[in-house]
Amino acid sequence: MIINKTEIGVGCEIRGKLNVGSTYGLREYGFFGYGDESDIGGIYQVRSYGGKQQQVKMKYYTPTNPRTEAQQNWRASFATGVSNWQGLSENEKDNWREMAEDRPLTGFNLFLRTYLLTFR
Repeated sequence: MIINKTEIGVGCEIRGKLNVGSTYGLREYGFFGYGDESDIGGIYQVRSYGGKQQQVKMKYYTPTNPRTEAQQNWRASFATGVSNWQGLSENEKDNWREMAEDRPLTGFNLFLRTYLLTFR
């Protein structure tokens, strides 16, 4: 379903999940209602149609978390990589930041990417 911005509020842009499963119930701000009981609650995406971007409301789904052994190992590797970044000195972090300057990544992203590629 394609959503007009007037249906969700003037000047409002939505990306991702909006008010589904809110523990606050329905909240109203002026003319707009948000929360569990709201018709606009759901998962939204920005999609391109004919060169124009439009807000699209997706069918709601509950993501699964199978907790497989491979998934848990990958999460542990990711957590170790983050800990290793946090253990670096500022000079070491600055070196990674400099290496990332010509890329669409931050120094942290480049470090973590390099670290995780050793496990693939």
